[in-house]
Amino acid sequence: MFDSTREQAIQPLCFEHLIEMTPPHLIVADPEHVIYACPIPDCPFCYQVAKGYFVGARRSVPQRVDCGLPRVTCRMDSQLMYVCETQPGHPKYRLWRCPKCRASHVDGDIPSSSSHAGSSDSTGKDLFH
Repeated sequence: MFDSTREQAIQPLCFEHLIEMTPPHLIVADPEHVIYACPIPDCPFCYQVAKGYFVGARRSVPQRVDCGLPRVTCRMDSQLMYVCETQPGHPKYRLWRCPKCRASHVDGDIPSSSSHAGSSDSTGKDLFH
């Protein structure tokens, strides 16, 4: 079952610019259909729970988009995850979160001083809260 209370609390980051994406300023009956967009005017990237990251319809599309969009899937429920945290000084670090079950996954270098360092499994990659 879809838990709209938990899903409404998501705050995805643009995977390209690593800044908070903005939701529309309107009330949506089904939060699964809210589209978050990067606030940088020329950035074509958006996020939606049902689609994951995608290229928005009315934005210019740079050539590099052809290389593919990130598709990180939750091991718990197969939902498309979003980037929710980065770490200054660790440019490859990405904390991905599932919008449904709230499970997390880490990509890149895990900062040794990170509050998440003690929550990883033996590979140091997956975190589950």
